[in-house]
Amino acid sequence: MMPTGCRLLQLFPGESVGGAERYALVVATEAVRRGWEVHAAFPRREATAKLRGGFANSGVAVHALEIPDLRYRTARWLREFLPPFVRTAAICGRLKPDVAQIVLPWPDHCAGVMRATTLLGVPTVDVFQLVPEDFPVDGFRAAFVDAARRAGHRWVAVSPTARALLSRRYGVEPSTIAVIPNGVPVSGTGPDDAARAASRAAVLAEFGWTAGTTLLLTAARLDPQKGFGDLVAAVPAVLDRHPEARFLWAGGGDVAVHRDAVRRAGLDGSIVLAGHRTDVERLLAAADLFVFPTKFEGLPFALLEAMASGVPVVATAAPGVIDVVTGGEHALLANVGSAEDLAAMVNRALADRPGTAAMAHRARERVADFSAERMAERTMELLEETAACRESRKG
Repeated sequence: MMPTGCRLLQLFPGESVGGAERYALVVATEAVRRGWEVHAAFPRREATAKLRGGFANSGVAVHALEIPDLRYRTARWLREFLPPFVRTAAICGRLKPDVAQIVLPWPDHCAGVMRATTLLGVPTVDVFQLVPEDFPVDGFRAAFVDAARRAGHRWVAVSPTARALLSRRYGVEPSTIAVIPNGVPVSGTGPDDAARAASRAAVLAEFGWTAGTTLLLTAARLDPQKGFGDLVAAVPAVLDRHPEARFLWAGGGDVAVHRDAVRRAGLDGSIVLAGHRTDVERLLAAADLFVFPTKFEGLPFALLEAMASGVPVVATAAPGVIDVVTGGEHALLANVGSAEDLAAMVNRALADRPGTAAMAHRARERVADFSAERMAERTMELLEETAACRESRKG
């Protein structure tokens, strides 16, 4: 075990507040609680203002570090690699961390960041939050990511599926990649009936819906990965059987563009895009069903939160999802990318409320295996072990 006072530097390219960023905050908060000196470095954006505040309130020193998110863009290697490398080297040289943690929202992000910690000899843990089945990686970035592993970086995947995909893509033994599942706060009980009723009344009033509305909630950023197009295509078949249904999508992204898509589909009023929300817990308490049409995940925080809240779930049988739930046991699962199957599962859930309530109860029991406390504990053990290796080499 490292003594208190160990210095941790977290590095990630977060330009919004998503699962990877929330994960980093939970780990940082636990490290501070244990007496560590913790620094977090990520891009300074308007969208990350609350995240910066969360770190600061937890006793973490926050640094602006421009690590561009280039997943949907092309760039010359100098623009993509060299600036993050130089900036990371500078901050590592100034802070001299005992251990670094790089949180990757995409498998080939942060090649320059990885190279900097490698060359400076900083013991590093790389956490892969998302690993698609066939993620495209150009040879240049892949070489630097793999070089970091060969130089001693410890790799963490957030699910067994993600570990298998990483192992296959980089040709490494699965046993060399740790699996530490994501986790959320898990209480003994979800909201009681009075709390649910109050949340429901407030949410329905906010959006101008009547008491007889069936509320179907999705909490995810507006991104092709999350299956928004499949949901839009599925809604008419649900409305045919359940005209009282209303779909609420809570998540950031290009809301205006997606509202246009809803309007073109003639579903204005049936699908409401609420944008980024800080009250997802309240929305979950108000919902009749959580719908998660994602195409792939690492291990989704949104799904875990829905399970912990006790709301029934319809999701896709996507990587990451199937690491958490069993179809028919904890949730109803539709085929990935199939709007027809998604609509069928939603209609089935709404037609059998006692059955879906029983699944929601089993899901609450299942989510106890994915607690934030367990995630933080296992991550801290690995960080301590990684930092201690450096001390043993010094000795």
